[in-house]
Amino acid sequence: MMREHNRVAGELKRLNKHWNDEQLFQNARRIVTAINQHVTYNEWLPRVLGWNAVNLYELNLLPEGYSEDYDAYCNPTVLNEFGIAFRFGHSLLKPSLERMDGIFAKRNPPVKLSEHFFNPDLLYQPGMLDEIIRGLTTVSMETLDQFLTDEVTNHLFEDKRQPFSGLDLAALNIQRGRDHGLQPYNEYRALCNLTRARSFDDLHREIARPVIERMKRTYAHVDDIDLFTGGLIETPLHGGLVGPTFGCILGIQFRNLRCCDRFWYENADPLVRFTDPQLTEIRKVTLAKLLCDNCDNVESEQRSVFDLPDPFLNPRVSCRDLPGVNLELWKEEHEEEEDLHRIRWKDHVNEDTRDKGLDERMPQGRNI
Repeated sequence: MMREHNRVAGELKRLNKHWNDEQLFQNARRIVTAINQHVTYNEWLPRVLGWNAVNLYELNLLPEGYSEDYDAYCNPTVLNEFGIAFRFGHSLLKPSLERMDGIFAKRNPPVKLSEHFFNPDLLYQPGMLDEIIRGLTTVSMETLDQFLTDEVTNHLFEDKRQPFSGLDLAALNIQRGRDHGLQPYNEYRALCNLTRARSFDDLHREIARPVIERMKRTYAHVDDIDLFTGGLIETPLHGGLVGPTFGCILGIQFRNLRCCDRFWYENADPLVRFTDPQLTEIRKVTLAKLLCDNCDNVESEQRSVFDLPDPFLNPRVSCRDLPGVNLELWKEEHEEEEDLHRIRWKDHVNEDTRDKGLDERMPQGRNI
C-alpha cells in the first residue's frame, strides 16, 4: 500500500503539474484509502466471514452509485473486543514462508519466521520480495483452529544468543484480553445470540467434542474460558474462516467502520465524494492488480489472489489483462491555462469589435 501511494502520487504529479506536495499527498491518500476499503470489503471479508454473515451485518458493497448509509451519530472507533477477535489470523501462520521464482517453482531455503523477527534485511535482496509474494499467493495457509505454529508459541522475538528467550503469542493474546478487562467467552456468546453455556457440554453446537474435552482439562468452569481461546476453537461459519462469536465481533466492527465514516469511499456527501466515473474506476481494482503494479517484477497473478490458483476456476493471467484505476479522471485543468484561454478569447472579441468600429467610421469604397 505504501508503494501504491507513491505510484499514485507520481501519476497524479504527471497529470497535474500545478499541484503542490500537499495536494498530491492528500489526493493520493484519498484514492489509496478507497482502494484499501474496496479490496477489504469486496475480496477479503467474504472469505473471512462467509456470504451469510456479510449479508447479515450489511457489509455488501454497491455495484454502482452512491451509498446513503452514513450515520452521523454512530461511533466508528474500534471495539475493545475487536483487538482480540482480529488476532484469529495468528492461527493461520505457517512456520515458514515459501519462495517462488518467475515460473512459480519453489526456491530454497524458505523464510523461517523465527529467523526474521525484527530482521527485515532479507527483503533488500534483489527479487526476494517478489519471491515471497508469489509464495504467499500460491501456498495454502494453515487451518484456523486451536493450534498455533511453534515459531510463534516458543520462538516469538527470540534472541538466538539467549536460550528459551522466545515468547508465546497465544499466551500474550490471552493475557492482553485480561489486561483489557474483557468478559469471558461465554458472555460474548450471549451477546452474539448464541446459547449461554451452563456447562462445557452446552458448547457442542459450536465446538467439536474433542476440543471441549481439552477445555475441561484447562479451565475449572465454562465461564473461565477466555475470549481468544473460545473464539478460536469454534467451528467456522459456512464459507468463512471464523466461528460465530468472532464473526459477530468482526461483523459489528466492520459495519461501524463503513456506516460511521463520513469519508467512506461510497458515501454520497457532495463535499467529499468521488465523481461517479472516479468511483466506477475504484470499483475495478483488485489485490491482484495492486501486486502487479507494485512488485518489482511480477508479470502474472490469479485474478483472485485470496484463493489458490486453479487452471480452470482461478487461472493466472497476465498483469496487462487485469483492470486497474484510470487516474486520468483525476486530471484538473490548470488555472493558468484557463486564464490564458480567457485572455485569448477576450483579445479575439476585442479585435472583432475594433475592426467593426473601423468599418463603420471609414468611407465606403476606400482602402485603409
